[in-house]
Amino acid sequence: MQKPEDSWWVENVGQPDKEPVKEQRKVARGKLYQVLKHYGYPDKKGFGKQWVKCPFHDDRHASAAVDWDTNYFTCFACEAKGTAIDLVMQKEGCNLGDAVRRIELFG
Repeated sequence: MQKPEDSWWVENVGQPDKEPVKEQRKVARGKLYQVLKHYGYPDKKGFGKQWVKCPFHDDRHASAAVDWDTNYFTCFACEAKGTAIDLVMQKEGCNLGDAVRRIELFG
């Protein structure tokens, strides 16, 4: 069978380390609450936007805003920001594939 010129995607589908980025990001969509809860923030999920303590530095007061509608966080103190995948990659120092697998284990 003749493969198309751009066969990387075709050859690598189903291999966890090399899944296309779009597919990996779909897995983690909407999982920000589970990731934050795994790291101990926040105690309960709110609606819309919620202020929480940043998981990247010691906070006495909440400095990170979480938008539950977009599943995106932003810390205004240390400038950390992103999705659940970005948070795990920054916190654990891992690559995209490892971050997705860890998120699946969180909940």
